[in-house]
Amino acid sequence: MLTLDSDWLDEFERAEVEPVYLVQIYTTTGDPLAFCTGNRILDFAGIYNPFTGGTSGAKTAYPSVAAVTPLAIDLDPFERTINRNSATISFHDDGPIRDFIASTRLLNRNVSIKLGTANLTTELDWAPVFRGLVSKIETREGVIDIECRDFFHYTEKPYYGNWVNKHPLEVMKKLLEDQGVPSGFIDADTFDPTDSDYASIAHYVVTHWSSGPILNPINVTGQHRIGYEPIKMAVQTICEDLAKAMVGSVFFQEDGKAKFLKFDTGATVRAHWGPDQIQDFAQLETIIINEIDAKVTGAWLEEEDTFEGNVRFKDTTSQSNFAFPGESNGVFAQSVGFNLMNFQGVLQQPV
Repeated sequence: MLTLDSDWLDEFERAEVEPVYLVQIYTTTGDPLAFCTGNRILDFAGIYNPFTGGTSGAKTAYPSVAAVTPLAIDLDPFERTINRNSATISFHDDGPIRDFIASTRLLNRNVSIKLGTANLTTELDWAPVFRGLVSKIETREGVIDIECRDFFHYTEKPYYGNWVNKHPLEVMKKLLEDQGVPSGFIDADTFDPTDSDYASIAHYVVTHWSSGPILNPINVTGQHRIGYEPIKMAVQTICEDLAKAMVGSVFFQEDGKAKFLKFDTGATVRAHWGPDQIQDFAQLETIIINEIDAKVTGAWLEEEDTFEGNVRFKDTTSQSNFAFPGESNGVFAQSVGFNLMNFQGVLQQPV
């Protein structure tokens, strides 16, 4: 996913190195504003513009950034979710910064954070670590905090639309675009079902009709009848469920682009953050899973009640190996909700 530049690697392999964050704020799709941490003004011959694909002219980054919060990444290998949700940029509350923030509309503007050193004068050598949107601005003594969130910020909204017999990758791309994620921030190639890497999932189609029964009768002109209302499913939830069905994951990369990744257990590591770049790593739970109980839910449009079903998968060899002495099996169970029943065609008769 992330390829680190050789000059960047050389810099961080030095015995003494001072990491610097470079913060770029795009109030338009043109020339960005540039700031940095540290105590040196940084001069670049040009800065890559992701909106145009070109390079801007010379740019100076001023050391107005007091701190950038550690960028936390949550990875759930069982649920197949990757979240890089937010970052906070703290600016020194000096006169120019206060005037800039007071006179500039920053909410929903694009922010890019990169990691490098003061010796890296070529901006393309810097490693991208976060890209997202300004979601909130707060002031405190001597500091102005700009809170930023990634593009999953768009996908928390419910989806009310419908689709019939579409490939899950096409659905996810359309959902992201409909919710406001710019097309330039979607890795379109990874959402193309005709890609040769997707031969094993190219035949999938799904259908979704966003209506479901209201469990309480509606009183209309003195008569009781059953009405219907849209199923309020968040776009992020729909995308993650569809990705699970294709044995993959959908997430926003360091460069801010949404990507679908099909799991490949034989793939090699392309690039990785080492102990010098990761401040802390915590494995929240150590688990052994040898039995999975997958719950699927759905609803008949002509009935009032939803229905549930369960599919159970067992690793009998593992259960035998972890059995209590004298017993035949030891079960380490895990349950998961699968909303696949919401993505099926339903044959209905006219009302």
